Amino acid sequence: MDDALSNSPGGGDPVAGLPEDEASAAREVVSSEGSVAREVVKVALAEGLSYAEAAAMGGVVKRTVVRWMAEPAFGREVADLRSEHLSEVTGQLGGLAVAAVTVLRDGLDSERPADQLRAAQLILEWSARLRRDVDVEGRLLELELRQGLRPVNEGASGEEVET
Repeated sequence: MDDALSNSPGGGDPVAGLPEDEASAAREVVSSEGSVAREVVKVALAEGLSYAEAAAMGGVVKRTVVRWMAEPAFGREVADLRSEHLSEVTGQLGGLAVAAVTVLRDGLDSERPADQLRAAQLILEWSARLRRDVDVEGRLLELELRQGLRPVNEGASGEEVET
C-alpha cells in the first residue's frame, strides 16, 4: 500500500466511511501520486542520490525506497537509468577528449622543456592504456561469444552490429 494510505492516523484506511465513488477517486489520486513518487525516486537513485535523499525527493520514507529497490523490476529500471546517465556522461567526455588531445599536442610545442616532457609522458601513457583497453575489450567479447554469453550480432557495448 502507498505511504499516503498506510501512514494515515490510526493506521486504517483513510478513505473508510466515504461514499464508494469518492473513496475510489481518492485511492486513484494516491495511486497516481505513488507512481509519480516511484518515478522521482527512480531518477534520483539513478543520478546517485542516497536512499534517504531519493525518498525525500519523492515524498516517501526511506523504508519505502528500500522496499521498492527489493523489487527486481524496480531495481532493474534504476540500473537501466543509471546506465543511460553513464552513457550520456561518457559521450560528453568523448567529445571533450578531442580538445584534451589538442592541449597535449600544444604542450609538445611549449617553450618549457618540463611542459614538453609532461605532455609526451601523458601521451605515451594514455596511448598505452587505450591500446590495452581496446585489446582487453576485444578479447572479452571473443570469450563471451565463445561461451554463448553474448549474441553474435551484439557489440562489446551492447549495441547491435551488422554481421
